[in-house]
Amino acid sequence: MKRNAGKILSAAKASAVLILFLLCIFYPQLTGKAVSEALQRCLVTVIPSLYAMMIVSAVIVRSGILTYTPKAMERLSGAVFGMDGFTMAVFSFSAFSGYPVGTSMIIERYEKKAISRETASVLSGLCCGAGPAFVFGCISGKYYSTHAAGIIITLSAVSANLLLALMLSPFLKKSGSAQYTEKKGLSLTSETLTESIISSGKSMAVICFTITAFAVLSEFLDASGIYGKAGGILSRLSGLPEKNAVSLLRGITDITAAGPLPRDDYTLLPFLCAMTSFGGICVLFQLCTLIRGRFPVMPLILIRTASAILSGVICRVTVPFFLRRQLIAVSVINVRLYSPPSPVPSVMLIIMTFMLFLSFKRERR
Repeated sequence: MKRNAGKILSAAKASAVLILFLLCIFYPQLTGKAVSEALQRCLVTVIPSLYAMMIVSAVIVRSGILTYTPKAMERLSGAVFGMDGFTMAVFSFSAFSGYPVGTSMIIERYEKKAISRETASVLSGLCCGAGPAFVFGCISGKYYSTHAAGIIITLSAVSANLLLALMLSPFLKKSGSAQYTEKKGLSLTSETLTESIISSGKSMAVICFTITAFAVLSEFLDASGIYGKAGGILSRLSGLPEKNAVSLLRGITDITAAGPLPRDDYTLLPFLCAMTSFGGICVLFQLCTLIRGRFPVMPLILIRTASAILSGVICRVTVPFFLRRQLIAVSVINVRLYSPPSPVPSVMLIIMTFMLFLSFKRERR
């Protein structure tokens, strides 16, 4: 039975890839448009928002700073969340470091046999967060004129992760960690920084290529009318205008590709918060690519879905309190035209990273 199900799944995947390949051949204009828009998003928004934070995260992991966890924190995290000190540090750090960073750190712990397969599967869903750089750069900065929206999204997403960690703490306490002691040691050298830049550059390349692939898929879904039909259903269920519902659905597919929405509309904030906490199918695909079958990914998908619902509810409840002092008279608002930044700095950054990679590889040889 399992063998037949595996064959059916493989056949479905092959068919989907073949269909997408044929669509790219017969509709080159749609493909070109999607690729152009995706590259523009990567160069103007994604790379400036994420690259620096990914480098800092890699330096922190490689330097061994997280091994210096206070014993008081270890006891508290073990009693409350069922996590050892290092895992708690990873959980806390991943909430502010960006989607792939926490999962990468969990994979590293699993490969060291510091945690079990089941624990790694659950933690991969908990140790996942957009990070303030992405929230303010790609979400709140795009749709809102104040920083309050970004603060609400960040706090709601972090609160949802904390609540889920508390709910799953009985399982984490029961599963525990393997008999493994993390060796303490601080190594902050020029080589550490160089390796962090190179590894972050590779991860950034994977993210941008995945965004481009999903942009093409979204374009075909839009052209086929699937987004329109699904948006109509979501509009009837949620009461949102159909145009806004379609834009949010595009964001569920790829969070960086959410369509145009009314600016400074705080009734949409819970939906944007849920979308950010979920990460989008594109982000989940990236995380599954990182995991590569080491442990099951279904808990990751279920936990991120639950986190999206929780964060949306928390956001809806807390929005009135946060925005009480944010109400401004319309006559006071300073309206100005939006001018997108140039992609040239990101292009130069990519070139310099590639040059650094070649130089480092040559020195290693």
